Amino acid sequence: MKNTKNTRNIGSNKGKARLWLEGKILQAAGWSHGQAFKATFSEGAVVYEKAEGAPRKVAGSQSRPIIDTNTDKLKKSLGGAAKVNIKAKGNRIIITALVAAIASILFNFYPQHAKAVLIGCECSGQVRRAFEAAGHYALSADLKPCTDGGNHYQGNMLDVVNQGWDVGIFHPNCQFLCCAGMHRTTRGLRPMSATDEAAEFFMACFNAPIGKVAVENPVGVMSTRFRKADQYVQPYQFGSDASKNTGLWLRGLPKLVADPAEYVAPRIVVAMNGKKYNRWGNQTDSGQNCLPPSATRSAERSVTYPGIAAAMAAQWGI
Repeated sequence: MKNTKNTRNIGSNKGKARLWLEGKILQAAGWSHGQAFKATFSEGAVVYEKAEGAPRKVAGSQSRPIIDTNTDKLKKSLGGAAKVNIKAKGNRIIITALVAAIASILFNFYPQHAKAVLIGCECSGQVRRAFEAAGHYALSADLKPCTDGGNHYQGNMLDVVNQGWDVGIFHPNCQFLCCAGMHRTTRGLRPMSATDEAAEFFMACFNAPIGKVAVENPVGVMSTRFRKADQYVQPYQFGSDASKNTGLWLRGLPKLVADPAEYVAPRIVVAMNGKKYNRWGNQTDSGQNCLPPSATRSAERSVTYPGIAAAMAAQWGI
């Protein structure tokens, strides 16, 4: 059974709250016209669950199944939320407020060990999926929509930061912070105020009201404006044939530990002068990134490598 996730707006009809689900979101999760189900309205969530003989049935048609819920129980359960997450999982459809009571979600729908994890400034879903695979509740947040259709808040990450998260992992934009781009600022090609604003946002991430925090960025000005990173990790330490020196500023979290068995050895490039250089799969022989210039190059390079994401989930989700 395919798991699906999406968001919907809460509307109104005849003065009562209304949630209308139809078509693909139901079909993708295996819900069809005539399916009997029960609806449970609890604090923080509404759950539709398939149940033989239940009084409620999926309306519409085979090509366009519909679940139309028109009751103020929606408003009471979801705290008056205007927008909700829809998560179809197995025989259940779980509906939660987009910025929901995290404690309620964990208590009702996740194992006792589960953590609530906010992945800020991520639209790929790479880290979020790693934590979900480990059994945790994870939400990614970014100004851009997510590319995988997952559990995502599109908007300012700071809108959802104060919701009782156990772990916060943040990937603030490095464009105005990294050493590779600062030459444009120091040459007057872009204003220093852009770096000031980026540094302020970096610190807002680090000082988020969350007990365990990691902020990711490459080598850059935060090493002097704030402090040096607690550690730098490389994808090739975690099973990926790639080089990308990634700094982690940590608060309340341990350093990531790489398994030596996952180390990916480089190819050796010999220069004209006989000097040898280590190069990995994402690098040219001269050490540049292999991705050609494009409108998506920056976004592609910013995606966390899967081995590092898996290590975060395994080591920071305990």
